[in-house]
Amino acid sequence: MTLDIMDGDLWQWDTGREVEAAGCEQVHFAKSTAGTCYTVEVAGNKAKIPDELLQAAGRVYAWAYITDETYGGCTRIEALWDVKRRAKPAEYVYEPSDQRTIKDAETARDEAKAAQKAAEAARDRAIAAEVKGARATTLAPGSDATAAMEGNMLVVGVPKGDALRYSDLTAEQVAELKKPATDAAAEIGKTNEEYKAMLTEQAKDFGDAQRARTESYTDAERARDKAYTKAETDRNAAYNEAEGKRQAAERVRGETEGGRKSAETGRDTAEKERVEAEAKREQGWTDLKAEAEKSVSDAVERADAASKAATKAVADVKATEAKLYPVAENVLKDTAKDTLIHVDDAFPSSLLGIEIEGATEQVTTAGKNLLDYFKLSKLSSSIYAVENENLKVLAIDGRAWGTVPTLMTLKAGTYCASGAYFEIRSASDNSDIFSGKGKFTLNKDTEVKVKVGTNLSSYPGVVKAQIEMGNMATAYEPYTGGKPSPSPDFPQEIKVVENPTIKILGRNLMSVGVDELGNSANNFYMSPQIDRLTLSFYAENDWWTGNPNGPRIFIHEYYPSNGTYSAQAVGVLEFSKEIGKRVKATIPFKSKLTDKYEGYICSRGCFDGVYKNCHDFMISFGDANETYSDYVSAESALILPSEHPYLAKLPDGKADEIRVDKDGNVELVARVARVLPSEQKIVFVPGDEHSASYISFNFVNDSASKLSVMSNAYETIIWTAKSGYVYCPQVSNVVIRDNRFTSEEQAKKLLDGVVVYIAVKPMRYPLGKIEMPKAQDSIVNVWTDAEITPKTGIEYTRDVNIVVANLEAAIASITEG
Repeated sequence: MTLDIMDGDLWQWDTGREVEAAGCEQVHFAKSTAGTCYTVEVAGNKAKIPDELLQAAGRVYAWAYITDETYGGCTRIEALWDVKRRAKPAEYVYEPSDQRTIKDAETARDEAKAAQKAAEAARDRAIAAEVKGARATTLAPGSDATAAMEGNMLVVGVPKGDALRYSDLTAEQVAELKKPATDAAAEIGKTNEEYKAMLTEQAKDFGDAQRARTESYTDAERARDKAYTKAETDRNAAYNEAEGKRQAAERVRGETEGGRKSAETGRDTAEKERVEAEAKREQGWTDLKAEAEKSVSDAVERADAASKAATKAVADVKATEAKLYPVAENVLKDTAKDTLIHVDDAFPSSLLGIEIEGATEQVTTAGKNLLDYFKLSKLSSSIYAVENENLKVLAIDGRAWGTVPTLMTLKAGTYCASGAYFEIRSASDNSDIFSGKGKFTLNKDTEVKVKVGTNLSSYPGVVKAQIEMGNMATAYEPYTGGKPSPSPDFPQEIKVVENPTIKILGRNLMSVGVDELGNSANNFYMSPQIDRLTLSFYAENDWWTGNPNGPRIFIHEYYPSNGTYSAQAVGVLEFSKEIGKRVKATIPFKSKLTDKYEGYICSRGCFDGVYKNCHDFMISFGDANETYSDYVSAESALILPSEHPYLAKLPDGKADEIRVDKDGNVELVARVARVLPSEQKIVFVPGDEHSASYISFNFVNDSASKLSVMSNAYETIIWTAKSGYVYCPQVSNVVIRDNRFTSEEQAKKLLDGVVVYIAVKPMRYPLGKIEMPKAQDSIVNVWTDAEITPKTGIEYTRDVNIVVANLEAAIASITEG
């Protein structure tokens, strides 16, 4: 049994396409695994794919269906194919399918079962009325009843729907009928005795379990009391230590107060000097006037500076005291929130709370890329293809220009080609227009032929090729028909968080060691966006001889869509050439928010095993710490509920959120709903010369504004009468305008695959309990690993020793100044 597509790949807007369906009677087609299917009868081992399923890009599912005595009615195999996106042909016409759905078949099946069940119930009622177990046979409705003896058993043939009377039976037949009931009563008595014995045994087992539970509870009580006593002792010790530090801070404040009094005395002395200088001026000491005034001014400035410093020191001490006492525990807590959290004053303990904010990522375009590589791949499928919405060059295009088909018409103007090597010629006479990358100008509207990527070092290769109007190349964007996207013809996927995992690392981000040649054999680092990394190691002896530039870092970007890596060397790191200490260098690259990175350290040019003299390699955030730390990590994966299996965020900032309290209780607060318009009850309104057709559906939106809704196929706007937009005119409905809508039924077909995210009133989902991740070091790096990187928030315990040390250092710097 097979299901194979015929005549090559499926493209959007194809018609009359068929599949080879050998060994089955029907093929059921659909756009998804849920909802209603199209049922197509197989003829000549072929089944036609409904044209309606090829009107939008995406997947088409098919199931081979058979009915026979062996299997009944069942599905034997499943197949699926991708429908590739392309622009709609102007001459497109399709043949509507006569849809016989699985739902219709199920309805017919249910009606047949109901009829059979009713007939059997009627038969049972007829037999149960008097016979009570007599053997009877059911004859066809309307036939004559029969009676015959087989041994001592009366076999009565009863037409379906007729009743058998007890008076028709003989005394022997009645006695024989009662025998099963007598035997069953005896068996029930025996079963009751066995059940009573089982209850007695269960009561004994329950008593034993109760005694065991009581003993376990007593042991647990003793263990709890012991743990509580230890916790009290530890708390008292921590409080005594904090009290000692507070008294030290009091002494510093006393010393500062003495400095302030000394400054007051200095100011009084300066004032006295000023008075004396004034007296001398009055006496005519003109020569000493300038010197005396300068002396007075300097003294006053010194006194004011000393007074301000003393006042600030006292204020800092009081502010610190207010934070530390009497509620010292508040100083030991702090919060942080970002896509990557980096703190350096954490106490090694479990986190006190976690928040994960939803995130949304969508590619939008302005329609500036004029290179229609979808058409190019269809015209020359042996040379070009489309992969992940980008052009893939399968082989060098060495065709004669006379055989190259015309691709498009470019209007008169200046253009810029970028992202690949282009060869562009006039379609009318094959004359050369442009070769290479950069600017070219057309003096008139021109039909052109195009070759792309003819100088790649290897094939196949994906290129980000772009032709745009203007004198200079700008950032690449995929081709979207020369119009902005998302749009109905070029929808853009909305990525959200679906599988969040909390990641916690210490100060060392390097998860593997380095061998004697300086090579790490595995990936050493994965994280969200970071641009402040340092590689450091301890150098015992000469490590640079024969390798004057030091080790290199090589990074490999991983693409999960096709399972390949793209390697790039990010350069040679420059280290200080010192012995007997840690040396360090900044890593000259910035990691991205894409899937993941793998990398390794490579000596590349060192000789004689000089790396035997180096050890304790470490990658750290910011400047390298002088002390080496082992790699430590912790993580917790969070499972989202089936009712809301994602974390999204709208452009106005409204977002889903996961909250984890200090005990590890996890809760989802859902604020963004994912809606499929094709599954809603819609109202169709035809357009006119002033406004586009539209559909609307009711959905209670929490905040009706332009930014509280987004779609993969329509732009958002406050209000418009134009086609291609989605908006919320009121809090209770959503409107989608599209000139292609001609009826409610046709609009629902065009909306298949359209997704809308919209703000809603919060709903809460408890997600169970996790073991809270722990900070293993004073330096902690935290992020959420997911399809896209969301903002993560943590509440953590601060190390009081680090806090007080930082405070004392600040006070010391003020006093010294």
